[in-house]
Order: sequence, then C-alpha cells, then structure tokens
Amino acid sequence: MAPKKPPKEAAAPKEKAGEPPKPPGPGDEAPKKPFLETPEGAKTVRILAAVWFVLAVIMVIMYAVLLNKDWNIRQALIMMREFAIEFDPRYEDKTDFQVVGLAQNLSSEMLEWGLKNDELQAEIDKLAKTLDQWKAYDKNLYHFSKDDVNWNEAVDECNTRESGLVFVKWGEEQAFIDDQVSQQKKPYWIGLKKNESAFNGVIWLGGFKAGTVYWDTKHGQPKKENGNCVFVHFDCISKRCWHYGKCTDKRRFVCKKEPIAKWYYA
Repeated sequence: MAPKKPPKEAAAPKEKAGEPPKPPGPGDEAPKKPFLETPEGAKTVRILAAVWFVLAVIMVIMYAVLLNKDWNIRQALIMMREFAIEFDPRYEDKTDFQVVGLAQNLSSEMLEWGLKNDELQAEIDKLAKTLDQWKAYDKNLYHFSKDDVNWNEAVDECNTRESGLVFVKWGEEQAFIDDQVSQQKKPYWIGLKKNESAFNGVIWLGGFKAGTVYWDTKHGQPKKENGNCVFVHFDCISKRCWHYGKCTDKRRFVCKKEPIAKWYYA
C-alpha cells in the first residue's frame, strides 16, 4: 500500500492589484523605528537640549560673577593700601598680604575701642543716676552718708555702693574730707582701725599701712582707750581730725570709689 502524502499548506491568497495591504495579524512583528524618530526620543532630545542650555547660562553667569568679584577685591585692596599708606607711609612698599594684615589689626582695635566705649557709657549712666549722692575730687568719687551706722555696717554700706569705706592716700585728700565733714558738722567713719603691730599703730582696710597719720592732737588724740575704730571729727584743724571711737557707736560714714580701667580708653 503506497504511503500517504502530507497535506499541502494552503497558499496565502494573493492580493489583488490596487487593494491596500492588510494590517499585520497578531503574530506578525511591526518594523522598528530608530529611537530618535519616536515621540519618546524626540522628547528626550528636547529635554537634553534644554538642560545643556541652562548649564551654559549658569556657566556664563558664574564667570561674570567671578570677574566682578575679582574686580571688587582689587578695588578693596586699593582702598586698604591707600588707607594704610596714609596711616603709615612705610606700607607703600608692602605686599597685599601685609596690607590686609594691617587692616585686620586696625579692625580688631576699632572693635575693642567700641566695646570699651560701650562699657564706659554704661558706667557713666550708672553714676549719673546717683550723681547727687557723690562728690568728685581728683578723679575719685566720695559719698558722705546721711545715715548713722556702726563701723562694720559702714563697711557693708560702702560695698553695696560698689565702693569702699574711705582709704586716705595723701594729705590733700584728707583736707578735702575734713572740709566736707566740717560743713556737715557730724563725725564720719573712715576705713581705719587700731592695730598695735602695724606701722603707726593703725591699719587701713585691705591691710594697707598708714604712712601718715592725722590725729586731732588739739583734743588729745590718739586716745586708744576710746575704741578701736577711727572717725573724722568736724570740730578740728584741717588734717588734724582723726579720733578713736567704739566700733559699735553710730556715726555717718564716707565711701570712696576709685577710677577703674574701663573708665579710660588707655
């Protein structure tokens, strides 16, 4: 028996002339276009072009800023050099670094002067509030109290006023205090106490020795039996007014505020 022949595949129907081509079927592959010819490719090209344009603009702007900055720096150096030469002619031959160094030093000094000025103004404002309570003499300020307290309380009262119970350094200062006390006609405590082992038998607050003494010899002073603390009497000869008194007695007192560093520029 002869073998059967396999069935022949049906031939694809021929397209008639003039008919449009049939669309590809589900199994047919459409021909691929280049990426740049696709809508996505065209969009990508536009985005990249925009990015490159923006970068170019930024680079141009940065270059212009750098040029302008360099010009500003050069102008600043010229101004600093002119100022430095006016301040010190020797800076005419100095380098830019040396000129900048001088400018920095001067700037620091000006800042320091400004801070000192602020401190001084604050101190002036503080003193102005109580100016009627203080008397000025030879750069110092003196407060002659109206209240009667014992010697230890007088020390505390002066401390609260940022001062000290008066410490006399020279004869003219003692004469000034004597004159003020005589006008008030009241005795005033000063910062002096008995100390047998100290020079002249008395010592100032803070441990300072009394190089010169101003006892009221007219009234028999110093009378050590009268007490251990010293006050200035009002009925006496100038620079001869010191008296001993009991430290627990109530008397007025003299505070002294000496100048401090921030009161001065130098």
